[in-house]
Amino acid sequence: MLAATAVAHATDNDLVTLQASSTVAITDNRIATLWSVIPSWDDLNDKRVRRDCTASYIGNIFWLTAHHCVSSSPFMDGFLQ
Repeated sequence: MLAATAVAHATDNDLVTLQASSTVAITDNRIATLWSVIPSWDDLNDKRVRRDCTASYIGNIFWLTAHHCVSSSPFMDGFLQ
């Protein structure tokens, strides 16, 4: 199964944006959202959850994500959903 491709479009201000080539939602348990759990700015005991990237299941216990998703915080708390 191939993922939907994204198409780059130039806008009037020459910034590139991405648009999915299909608006049909895909449900696939081999694709997960990578969420990071980060402390709140004002209360270190209060945790915030942020959606960072996606990950792809490649087998056994292994998931693959882009380097930029984890390179700034290699020991971050997080989870896949």
